[in-house]
Amino acid sequence: MKLLGSSFLLLWALVWTAGVGAFDCIMGYQAFQQLRTSSFDSTDGKVTVSRAVAVDDDSTKLELAYTYRVGVVAFTGNQYRYDDMGSNDGYAEELAERLPVGTVVTVFYNPSDPNQAVLETGINGGNLFMALFLTPFNLIMLGSWYAVFASRENDEDEENPFPQREDEFDQKTYVNLDTASALIRAAGTLMGLCFFSIFIVGFTYGFHAPFGFMIAYWIGIVAITTFVWFHTNKKVKRGDYDLVLDPLERTVSIPPNSKRRRRTTIDVSDVKGIRLRSIYPKSDEERVEYIPTLIVDSEGESHERSIVVYYEEDKAIQLTEWFRDRYDLEGMTINDDNDFDEDDE
Repeated sequence: MKLLGSSFLLLWALVWTAGVGAFDCIMGYQAFQQLRTSSFDSTDGKVTVSRAVAVDDDSTKLELAYTYRVGVVAFTGNQYRYDDMGSNDGYAEELAERLPVGTVVTVFYNPSDPNQAVLETGINGGNLFMALFLTPFNLIMLGSWYAVFASRENDEDEENPFPQREDEFDQKTYVNLDTASALIRAAGTLMGLCFFSIFIVGFTYGFHAPFGFMIAYWIGIVAITTFVWFHTNKKVKRGDYDLVLDPLERTVSIPPNSKRRRRTTIDVSDVKGIRLRSIYPKSDEERVEYIPTLIVDSEGESHERSIVVYYEEDKAIQLTEWFRDRYDLEGMTINDDNDFDEDDE
């Protein structure tokens, strides 16, 4: 089953990379071509054809032609930019009105090959919007490969699935439950911001937002993502997401999770058992939750305290068995329980 899952994950990563990579290559090549135009020479030219033509039922594209001379040789160009494409935001119509036939324009041409010419040089807001558009897809691609290699590392490190560190000062053991990663949380933040920004910017400006606006927008996205990375990394290093074992006080401190908002400290003597709960989703959009859960008997009352919420069953089973063996708990059970609801202490 694990081999089947790894094979599917690898196949998914390959297929997704092929599709997204093709778009990346196209957009990257067009952006590179536009960057090259910044070093082009210029001359005067005249527009001979300028109209918006339908690409399909929803989008239009500028059909353009202009003449220009380099020395005594006459040339004809038809490229406004190297990254022109059809859109439904009225951009082609706006350019056609701005460049009617007969308009004298500045033509930028490649001095090494004067046949290559454009009317606008450099990167614009449209390039930055396409980067915004492609970022979520690229993050999914990178995340898929991260998962592929992570699954291989987990297979090679089954004897020590939960890294631990001993604090020489307080003599406590900090167990990394692998639930928080600064990199993953920052990537998730970046993906969410870019995904929703596609609609915000798209509905406001279409595919051709102003360059200054897009620069400011990207600065905001990068600033928020960087803050999330630093903030999460600080909490990870501090051990906020770790399971903390105190051999002197004989306590177990379990971190917050989606079932409990605050860290909870439990006397080891009160822990009577551990079991693994499986909570199945109510819709296809959600995933199965696997929750190693402590059975605690305190002052004559029995409570259940979830240690962590996993979405990988193997990881949850490993933690359950590891905790049971460490504290010599009996009767590990695996239960399906969709009605589990832990009180927040």
